[in-house]
Amino acid sequence: MPKIVRVIAVTFVLLAVPRAVSASHAPSDLFLLHRAAGLAAHESVHRVAAWLRHQPGVARAGIGRDHRTIDIHFTDGREMLVLPAALHATRLAPVARRLHAALRPLARLADPTPQAAVLEPFAAELGAGNHVGDVEVQDLQSAGFQVTQAYNSAVTVELMTTLPRYQVVYMNTHTGTSANGDGVVATDELVYGNNDPSLLPYLNDGSIVPVGVAGDVTDAFYAITARFVSLHMGQFSHDSLIFVNGCALLPATAFWGALASKGAGVLISWSGDVAEYDDYLSAAALFNQMDSGASVQGAINTLLANGYGRSSSGGTTSTIGFEGDGTITLARAAAGTPVTTPSPTATPLPTATPSPTGTTVPTPTPRPTATASPTVSPPPVSLHVTAAHAQVKPGQTQSITVQGPAGVTVPVQIHYPNGVVQSLSSALSSSGSGTIAYRQPGSEISRRGRRVTVTASLGGVSARTTYALRYGHVDLAVPPLHAGKSLSLAVHSAARSQVTVTIMQGGHIRTMHVTTAANGWGTLHVRLRSAGTAVFRATVRLHGRLYRTSLSLPVA
Repeated sequence: MPKIVRVIAVTFVLLAVPRAVSASHAPSDLFLLHRAAGLAAHESVHRVAAWLRHQPGVARAGIGRDHRTIDIHFTDGREMLVLPAALHATRLAPVARRLHAALRPLARLADPTPQAAVLEPFAAELGAGNHVGDVEVQDLQSAGFQVTQAYNSAVTVELMTTLPRYQVVYMNTHTGTSANGDGVVATDELVYGNNDPSLLPYLNDGSIVPVGVAGDVTDAFYAITARFVSLHMGQFSHDSLIFVNGCALLPATAFWGALASKGAGVLISWSGDVAEYDDYLSAAALFNQMDSGASVQGAINTLLANGYGRSSSGGTTSTIGFEGDGTITLARAAAGTPVTTPSPTATPLPTATPSPTGTTVPTPTPRPTATASPTVSPPPVSLHVTAAHAQVKPGQTQSITVQGPAGVTVPVQIHYPNGVVQSLSSALSSSGSGTIAYRQPGSEISRRGRRVTVTASLGGVSARTTYALRYGHVDLAVPPLHAGKSLSLAVHSAARSQVTVTIMQGGHIRTMHVTTAANGWGTLHVRLRSAGTAVFRATVRLHGRLYRTSLSLPVA
């Protein structure tokens, strides 16, 4: 097996865990939290913890069970954590992904159709676009599941209460383990400016905590804990499979214990820090193995034997693993009957249609059978849609407001310049108004334009608005992809900058370099040999700082 060479850049996730009901934090606590995260980027966790113990307002500081987390207890009763998260690996083992086997375990699947959920709350943050979960979607659909997807701001706290209705759940997100063995799983629901009263019960009982990300000074997100699972989730179906693709969740014994008490069959995650490419490839390979009939244990064994399922950072290696029943297969998970228990109402996820691109479309609301009555002409539908920002840069939050008939759900499509279409929906209130907020993905531009069109449709009536995409530090402009055909891949960054572009497909990686012209654009000519999913990544160093963008797109 060829030697694997990895270069890891480590950033740190900050967790603010309130002991009291209030979600606010003293400025001095937050200042020390950010100072600790900055020091941890180049100092050992033990030296940072020792420095913290001498700071005013700190009661004690220790190291978490994963040996990488810094657990800070303040004299005002607050607890905050600094978690490491390895985000970048420059080279992976070139192990080709096997083609799907002809034999599928569909004969064991029974009605009703088994359900699976694929959740990507930080697809925009990673610049991965709305195709990052396509591989998992296609494998689950091939195994007979009806798959629902949620990206970015659609992954809310309320949505987490509905997870027991799915026999398989896959979620790629920020995670971590505290010193007492609890786990946290981040949603993309913003903390600042969020006055949603439905969150108060979760804040009052301490089952959600604020999560901040180092380097992001504008956003913080709510994350669920083991207590949330115990108090606010219903009963999972027998042999249900939960795969949380994030750092160091397996040491979180309390989190798995809460899932097990709710009937979950198996939890798949990582023992420590995991690089972005490693978790992406490992998840794709694992579901590919399970789609061909392998058990959880068998799929993981195959991954480890073929160079997947491991990630190195800071001299240590973490591995993918599981808690629970490793003999569970997708067929067994599908055969489990979900337990119907009352749960808070959440906005329905869009259902992924069985298509090569895995594009999500909103599930139509069933209409009741009409009874005989005099014909009455319905009033004309009036729709209006507006964008909060005329220009949006990658990573910034955009808000779309839809106004129309009260109490209906309006499908909304966002058409990006590169041809990608994002399907969302807006549930209108009794006043006839609804808002969709999402973090703008990077690299959705084209070589010829940056105009985004937002379309809301209902009852044959459509309303549109537009906004412009601003350039990021580095952007990719990728045209529609066709196997065997040459394409011009455009890159935009600062003038005269050297940009490294990596293309990953089927476990193979190709790396190229281009220097941008005076207008900031550079062009590469590439040919993709096979259909499937291709991942594009661009990195550039500007003024001593490394910037990156990436996206995943289908190849026809």
